[in-house]
Amino acid sequence: MKDLIDIIKTRRTIRNYKTEKVDRDILEKLMEAAKHAPTGMNNQNRRFTIIENAEIIKKFEREIESALNREDYSLFNTPVFLIISVPRDSENGLADTAVAIQNLYLAATYYGLGCCWINQLKHCYDTREIRELLTLVNIPEDEVVYGAMTIGYPKDLPESKARIEKHYYID
Repeated sequence: MKDLIDIIKTRRTIRNYKTEKVDRDILEKLMEAAKHAPTGMNNQNRRFTIIENAEIIKKFEREIESALNREDYSLFNTPVFLIISVPRDSENGLADTAVAIQNLYLAATYYGLGCCWINQLKHCYDTREIRELLTLVNIPEDEVVYGAMTIGYPKDLPESKARIEKHYYID
């Protein structure tokens, strides 16, 4: 069994995926990890939408690029695009999304997968084109998106960057 601290330290953000399909059993384990992340007041009101359809993923890529006016925007040829949505009135939606994403990162690392947190949807989820795509994948109008993830087998692993944040003990 892998040591948790080693998994935390070896986790990387991946922006280059193999074309290999991710096994559904592994995706189910990732979803279990995500669902076991805490939610504010134990609301458990996150929706996890797993998209494996390459055509739909490409549509999201193009519409995010257009909505944000960014040239060459990429979802890195991911085989899996996971969107996490929460009720529009959720007080803790951003935090609930973030802790689920951390669990997904760690579980993916454990299973030899890579991920990248895609946060751009939080800026454009209510544009007409993006909302049409969200509706296409059954995310209702009364839900918002604070985060999404690309998931797949990494083509390569980037080097770890030095951690520079400080911590202090107060006696």
